[in-house]
Amino acid sequence: MPSLLLLSSACYAGTFLTHALDNLQDFIGQHRLEGQTIALVPFASVLRDYATYTQGVQEALKSLPVQIISVHTDLSLVDTCGGFLMGGGNSFKLLHDLYKYNLLDKIAQRVRQGVPYLGWSAGANVATPSIHTTNDMPIIYPPSLKALDLFPHHINPHFVGGKHHQGESRQERLAEFLALNPSSVVDALPDGACLWVQEGHARYLHPNNTLMLQITHPYNATPLSPGASFEL
Repeated sequence: MPSLLLLSSACYAGTFLTHALDNLQDFIGQHRLEGQTIALVPFASVLRDYATYTQGVQEALKSLPVQIISVHTDLSLVDTCGGFLMGGGNSFKLLHDLYKYNLLDKIAQRVRQGVPYLGWSAGANVATPSIHTTNDMPIIYPPSLKALDLFPHHINPHFVGGKHHQGESRQERLAEFLALNPSSVVDALPDGACLWVQEGHARYLHPNNTLMLQITHPYNATPLSPGASFEL
């Protein structure tokens, strides 16, 4: 079964990926990835070129005992890497390019066969059945909103409660999604959160005592504390 570490965000408390280093280290150790090549998929990046984006990720994760190489330099890495690192940015751009380079099915197949997958923000969104619950603007059109479908719930990263523009709220937007997709489950993850997924269950983690919401139709929101696990 897929083994995933899905982060809501790369930045938390003003730093890039620092909050997740312990979890990333544990994930790498558990899957014996030390010394192996991790394929970074940088296609969610829009305003930074892929080389600059890759350098930023490599610098942030330089303490990890792996070699991070971007697939934009060699698409064949998808077939040989020891693990995947799906970067954040714009979910529509990321999914568009996964289709463009015929990587969606290849990555999904390898992860289902046991290759570990780590992703944040857009990289967490595309691990789910679709990107319907992304916060991003559709700046480019992928052939479909269907994504990798490695994790059965939908994810809303960067989740914040309360009212926003003209009284709208993230809760109302997710309720609209659930009204049209009543069998779906949405995991609303605040910044700093991650889901560690393995062996048919997920564990919610957060560096602070911040709750996540697990939301079902019509809008039944169950709060989960850090350390809580749930079956998939």
